[in-house]
Amino acid sequence: MKRKGIIFLYVIALISLGFAREFVFVNLNTIIINVKFNESYTYNHFFSFLSGFNYITLYNSKWFLTAVFIGLFMFLQIKFSLFLYKEIYFKKWFLFFYVLLIFLASLAYFVGWLLNVNREGYIISRLLLGLLQSPFPIIFLIPVKYFYKKNIS
Repeated sequence: MKRKGIIFLYVIALISLGFAREFVFVNLNTIIINVKFNESYTYNHFFSFLSGFNYITLYNSKWFLTAVFIGLFMFLQIKFSLFLYKEIYFKKWFLFFYVLLIFLASLAYFVGWLLNVNREGYIISRLLLGLLQSPFPIIFLIPVKYFYKKNIS
């Protein structure tokens, strides 16, 4: 029963982190719109200190926050997978998966810039980075682990 309780807590932590990420980015995007277009849309007052920053600073902070949330999701999912399986190679799979998707996101962004289709490159890059800011990696890698184990046996 204790194991199921810890699994439940990890799942709740992943879901909560997703909601926290969404909360931060929705409010930051609202502030960015307010600053850039001189609008007055409402946002959570916790973020009011950001309204004094200029557009570029706020926009660039989204890249920093993206990296922070990717790191938090990766850390939490690696800890969860080590709890579930206690197999160090699974941690390596996570690291490889994250590095691969970050590389593909960077490549998509660069190719979009190179071919002068910036919007499309950005959209693909954003999609890939969005996957890393979600429980997708563990949802994807758990079945891969069983498939891998079944084919090795």
